[in-house]
Amino acid sequence: MPELQPKLKIFFAGSSREALNSMFRKCKPPLFESAMPLSLPVLRRDFVEGRAEIFRQMTRWQMVVDDLGQVFQRLTHVPTYLNQVVIHTVVSLPADPRQGFRRWQEDMRATGWQEQCPKLKAIDQINLQHLAHERPESLFGSDLSVVISTCLTDGKSYTPQRIQAVVNRLTRAAILAPKGEASEYEIEDRAVAIYLAAHTPRDWARRFIEVRRASGRAR
Repeated sequence: MPELQPKLKIFFAGSSREALNSMFRKCKPPLFESAMPLSLPVLRRDFVEGRAEIFRQMTRWQMVVDDLGQVFQRLTHVPTYLNQVVIHTVVSLPADPRQGFRRWQEDMRATGWQEQCPKLKAIDQINLQHLAHERPESLFGSDLSVVISTCLTDGKSYTPQRIQAVVNRLTRAAILAPKGEASEYEIEDRAVAIYLAAHTPRDWARRFIEVRRASGRAR
């Protein structure tokens, strides 16, 4: 085996994102930083059609596949979450996956975001909102630094170095995780990311600044 090591490539896969992250992203396990995450191709329409058929078999109701497909997109193509939405739709009936998605969101708010939110500072929440919308601006760019410094009223200047310290703290708390590319991060709990994306306007920073300026509180 030692002679094969330079050519040997090992792929780790599993049904639990949390378990995989704990193997490679926490300091104590022996596999810490010995692998990098890879993005797999997203599941396509045939998967959505299969879930709609399962729903029909369970309820005898016909679900609109296009509606379920739109929900799958909002779930960032996570199959486990789509399964949960289908179950919520079975419980709520009629066969509207958008209603099931709303029920799923309420569950995520109760079990995910509500637990994390009280522990977060204002700067933490701004970083999470930025990542939830997958904005193209880097967390450590000068543009976002200006936006954050304008949004917050604590009198601090949020330089890229200060933001890096915030990100490091959130990573140690397992709220953020590196994506495998330099200076790229994502929200560890995908359900929280989806909830934030659905409940925070995409242009939240611009609106926030406009409100502060209108009220005379902008710096």
